[in-house]
Order: sequence, then structure tokens, then C-alpha cells
Amino acid sequence: MSLELIIREKSTNPLEVKPHMEYHINSNIHKRIVFAGVKSPLGGVIYKFKGEFNLDVEQSYEEQCLVWKRLATRVKTYKPLAYTCENSEIVINETIIQERT
Repeated sequence: MSLELIIREKSTNPLEVKPHMEYHINSNIHKRIVFAGVKSPLGGVIYKFKGEFNLDVEQSYEEQCLVWKRLATRVKTYKPLAYTCENSEIVINETIIQERT
């Protein structure tokens, strides 16, 4: 069983702890999909999926750091729609992503 159920996030600068917490708590974005980066034997970075986490606001105030609790070890993903090109733009889902130069 994995023990990666809770992530505690705290600024290393003591003057930024409270503003950092308030920023994230007030943002109303309280879910995260988390990947941990580890260095591979060849020197590159490999990312491992850790799960979907939810911010526990009450516990965050108690511990004076952001407390993220794992909700799930799997998340639903969606296959992207096919890329199409019109004129000099890359179009996905009828939204211009990037203009080619």
C-alpha cells in the first residue's frame, strides 16, 4: 500500500507562508492532478502519476500549510480531437492554439 496519501505544501520563505496559503485557498481551485518528477539513470526526468488530490482547507489552517489529500489513483482522460490546419493556424476544437510564423 502506498503512503502517498497527503501532500503538505509550504513556502520556504516564512514571510510568504500566509500569502501563499491565502492565494491558493481563495483561488477556489482545490483539485490537482499530481505527477512526481524523478531523475532517470540516463539523466532525464521521468514523471510518475501520483493521483488526484483535493485541498483540505480546514486542516490547512490548522497546520499552517496547504494540505492536499489524495482522492483517487486514477483519473478520466479524454483523447484529443484530430489536428486540422486552416490557413496558417493550428486549430483544435475550433479554437486557435498557435499561429505559425
